[in-house]
Amino acid sequence: MSRRLSHPDRPSSGQPWPAAGGILAVSLLLAGTGFLSGATSLGPVGRPSPVQAVTSAPYSIGVLVIKYFPLTADGQNIDISVTGDVGGSAASVEANVAAMTDRLPQLLSQGTEYRGYENPTAPPSVTYRIVDTVQFNTPVPVIPSTFNSNYPMRADYHTIMSNVGICSYVQNRGVQEVWIWAYQGPHQLDISESKMSGPYGDISNSYRLNDMPQCGRTYTVYTFNYGRGVALAVHSYDHQLEAELTYMDAHLFRDIFEGPNYPYTLHVMGRCGSVHNPPNARYEYDWRNPASNPSDCNDWNPNGLGTLQPISCATWTCHLNGENDDPQLHYLIWWMQHFPGLGNTLTYHGLPMRNWWDVHGDFDAAVRAGRSLTIQIWAPTTSALGNTTTGPFSSATKIQSRGGYITWRVDGGSAVANQLLEVWVYKKYSASGKWEGPTLLTTRRASSDGIAYLNIRSGSVLWMSVRPKLPSASTRPASWGPTSIGLWQ
Repeated sequence: MSRRLSHPDRPSSGQPWPAAGGILAVSLLLAGTGFLSGATSLGPVGRPSPVQAVTSAPYSIGVLVIKYFPLTADGQNIDISVTGDVGGSAASVEANVAAMTDRLPQLLSQGTEYRGYENPTAPPSVTYRIVDTVQFNTPVPVIPSTFNSNYPMRADYHTIMSNVGICSYVQNRGVQEVWIWAYQGPHQLDISESKMSGPYGDISNSYRLNDMPQCGRTYTVYTFNYGRGVALAVHSYDHQLEAELTYMDAHLFRDIFEGPNYPYTLHVMGRCGSVHNPPNARYEYDWRNPASNPSDCNDWNPNGLGTLQPISCATWTCHLNGENDDPQLHYLIWWMQHFPGLGNTLTYHGLPMRNWWDVHGDFDAAVRAGRSLTIQIWAPTTSALGNTTTGPFSSATKIQSRGGYITWRVDGGSAVANQLLEVWVYKKYSASGKWEGPTLLTTRRASSDGIAYLNIRSGSVLWMSVRPKLPSASTRPASWGPTSIGLWQ
């Protein structure tokens, strides 16, 4: 027996990026009285803002909720012979699950507020909308399993997803996640905290069997145990975040962001910790440790060590008020809020740190753009033609001019084909003088091969830097690069 509880799709609280105008910024550093031939100076413009990660946040994730309540013959109670450890009236269990389902989107979205623990106005990178709810008053479909000797049966996720027509939800209604509320018991049901299906396989906290229906785009399935509280649901969810970020860059995420597993016991400084182990952990699940340990998480620096501060459960809370309000839950929200998020200005090895929530908000797009937690700066092939030494050149390369014009060739390939290039310059009138600018001088349209030519004249020595970068998608603007001068409009 099943009944469907339908919810209208609720709109996202975020606004999409406007379409990009197709202008690529090209930066030129000039010494002497360099000008573009025939160009009209448009006057000085403002200095670039600090580096910020390119992002499509906030993302609105559509969620399908599935509930399994196996009932006794009279239909009034949960059948504990099936669940193993959850009984009582069906009405009370249903009410508890409804309350946790209502609370979970708020908690998860709160976790995406970058440094929200110190900035109550920090915007979220991810919001959630319940697209539909399907309830079954029957046991979870199962298949025999040999993966875990304690659980001879495991959830049959292919059947579960097929029974609800998952691909219709994914393809037509914007569902990216499925939240299953079920049971586990001491020996009744082996569940996977998370599973993934999509073009890039099963990147999840599971056996990674990749055994769910393929729908042409990625969706993720979570199984939450309603015999436990909402804190464990967030815990399960966060293991999926760990799986995704590890897939993108295991060293940066696991080693540099999370750091050692038991910092207090090992007598080492903590970084930001993991789902199981805070920066002051003595052992697994040590979210309530009152003893402090030094950690740089509040000033996390991926290139070295940030400012150390004492971290203990007092940083989030040491008070245990049940599974819906306990140190684990508060720690996990604190932990999530340290992911480099919306508006972060971090860099790693000279590259801007992306908004890590891009990986979760649009997994397929993030992987297509390259498995990295930084923004890859696009550096075109460049060469100087005419009366110059051989190229290509960098921002530190001197180009000796013998008078006349220098022709500079930019080859960005298909990435900039037929796009308009903005040309910005810094000018320096003497070797000891100060750089002036940047100034927008002109624009050039790249050819269908992505090639553009710039004719430049200079009286003495010319320094050039052609270091633009592209956004991860053509429909959203990029940010300033660490050495580039220019901005996608």
